[in-house]
Amino acid sequence: MHITDFQRSTYIWETKTGSVGRFKVESILEVIENKQIIDTFFCLSSVYACNMYVPEDLFREPHYRYQAVFSKTHVKIFRTYENGCFDHSVNEIHDVFNKVQPIITYKNVRIESEFSVIAETVLKGSQLDCCISLSDNRRQYRFIIPIKHININHEKKMYQVETGPLIIFPETNKLLYSFGLGYCSFNNLSKVHFIKISETHRKVYTYNGGVEILVEN
Repeated sequence: MHITDFQRSTYIWETKTGSVGRFKVESILEVIENKQIIDTFFCLSSVYACNMYVPEDLFREPHYRYQAVFSKTHVKIFRTYENGCFDHSVNEIHDVFNKVQPIITYKNVRIESEFSVIAETVLKGSQLDCCISLSDNRRQYRFIIPIKHININHEKKMYQVETGPLIIFPETNKLLYSFGLGYCSFNNLSKVHFIKISETHRKVYTYNGGVEILVEN
């Protein structure tokens, strides 16, 4: 099967002021309805917001973390301040940028469930990814995420994945407006724990869903 190669996938944008920026793709969420992908969301890497092209005081005051999520037509900007406050915004892409160019590359992977193979892949330093599938009465949500941290225990023949950031939890029919950011953890292939961090109060969720660990061929 083919998935995004997160090591080589980026978004390039040009702002209304003519500044060109490049961000790595951190994770992807596909929203599926009636077996058709109705939208794909790309979560980009986060930075601390800066004043652009100035000689001094590059970091903006007050300090905040800046992160963007793109759908086909919209962009949601997450601004999370050090005091826990946030100022998120949603706009049509053409209202914020002159142009946006996703550069998405793909790689061949296989699904792997054997502990010994997963452990060997970890110890070799090779890349692991995961695909998490959840559903409600209307839609299926497929998360594709690089595994950034994994623990293995040979005696227990267990592993535990802790990774993110990812786009999580639509709470209304207006998909992009209701998505937040978070992280996930799992130590088996049938239950996933999520924490949503893009709000004043953190929320923890546990879902029964299908998890696949993906090893590059």
